[in-house]
Amino acid sequence: MWLHIVILKLIDMLRYTIDGGEKDRVPPRDEITYLENSVELQKIRFQREIDITVEDRIGRVIAH
Repeated sequence: MWLHIVILKLIDMLRYTIDGGEKDRVPPRDEITYLENSVELQKIRFQREIDITVEDRIGRVIAH
């Protein structure tokens, strides 16, 4: 089951890299999703929980 998740996350990340590379700007939500996928892959890789919080400039939590 975890292999399926890894493959889907890698596909999403590759798609983002290819599609986003052609744009001058990308929506912040897309950036956050990319980072979330990256963190999830690291969790699977190291087989442990990782706690990361992302905040915007005014300190509002936008992803957890």
